[in-house]
Amino acid sequence: MKICIHKNILGTDMHLSTNFKQAVAWVNVPEATDYLYGFEGQDSFDVIKYLAGTEVPSQPLDKFRSPFRHTRSRQIMWSKSMPKKAYSKYFQSIQNKICDTLESDQHGYFNERIRPLQRLICNLQPAHINNDIYMSHFSDPNTVNKSVLASFNPTNGQAKKVDYNLIGTATGRLTVLTGPNILTLKKDMRDILTSRFEGGKIMQFDYDSLEPRVALILAGKMPTRDIYADLCKKVLGGKYGRQTAKLLTIATLYGMGVNRVKELLGVSKITAREVLDKLELFFGVADIKSQLETQAESGCIKNHFGRNIWVRNSAPHVLYNNYIQSTAMDAALEGFYNIVEGVKENGHKCVPIFLLHDAIIFDCHPDTFDKLEDIMKPGQSVPAFDSKLYMSEEEV
Repeated sequence: MKICIHKNILGTDMHLSTNFKQAVAWVNVPEATDYLYGFEGQDSFDVIKYLAGTEVPSQPLDKFRSPFRHTRSRQIMWSKSMPKKAYSKYFQSIQNKICDTLESDQHGYFNERIRPLQRLICNLQPAHINNDIYMSHFSDPNTVNKSVLASFNPTNGQAKKVDYNLIGTATGRLTVLTGPNILTLKKDMRDILTSRFEGGKIMQFDYDSLEPRVALILAGKMPTRDIYADLCKKVLGGKYGRQTAKLLTIATLYGMGVNRVKELLGVSKITAREVLDKLELFFGVADIKSQLETQAESGCIKNHFGRNIWVRNSAPHVLYNNYIQSTAMDAALEGFYNIVEGVKENGHKCVPIFLLHDAIIFDCHPDTFDKLEDIMKPGQSVPAFDSKLYMSEEEV
């Protein structure tokens, strides 16, 4: 394994490709297998660095930079403009920090989970846009947040290919780095998406009740497909409907207090406390919170797959929610990767175009309409879990 450090970081004529042991080469183009540091827009090492919580120098001390503060050049030849001893110390500091980072357990997490996700994102294709519907929405004075809609502005009938930021949030929930912002496009605006296939459909595959399902699995339970109906029966004694059970689940996972439960049920505070205690017992909240509080003393907690989550708020309910959300996100992304790989392997005529938190959106050929269950199947089992993850499909 080698890392390629950009020439602008080192202040040299060429990039350095090295494993910091035997293999050292000065190159104009990195090898495909190299980790990249300092390469704008494709910096794989930055992801590991963020996850490991390390700071690797990207420029010398200010006293060496100050003579160049008015220059517009991004490439300063530090190797020639700095005293030899100072430059050697700067280079060594980069090497030491990179080696420390690669020895972190987050390097393993990167290889096992982030690299497949990068391949998944690379497999996404530009969405086709119905220009008439797009222009109708854009010209409508009632359309709000047109900047989001504008990110789908088509060229020759296609939007730009989306790219996601893998470290935009602490828990690993994706944010859009460049391209159409599907994550914030209003649902009633998704009719701008159209199929590239004659008679095709834009299909969305969603995980059913993903976060509460993951919470139950991590508590050692085998959740049924309809978690809320099960909760109504086992916790609420059949006194409340499925929608109330759903709201109470959200209250439990997101740390809403006893007063919110009191409002939802219209009961006394004592009864609300009893219900909340039953809910937390049902989801196994107490044991996980206790483990997370101990972990948080180090400044970070880990999700079920080993991803570091840096602690910004040590309140137990925040730690618990971050843990569940991050674990669920990792599980979903593994499932999406398996689905896309299965589509390629089986030659299904459907094209992945967007990831949407716990959903993936495909452009599907009519030949695939009777194969949707088969297409979703690889995404409904994750090796780290004993229980099945369920998915549903709907036309966008």
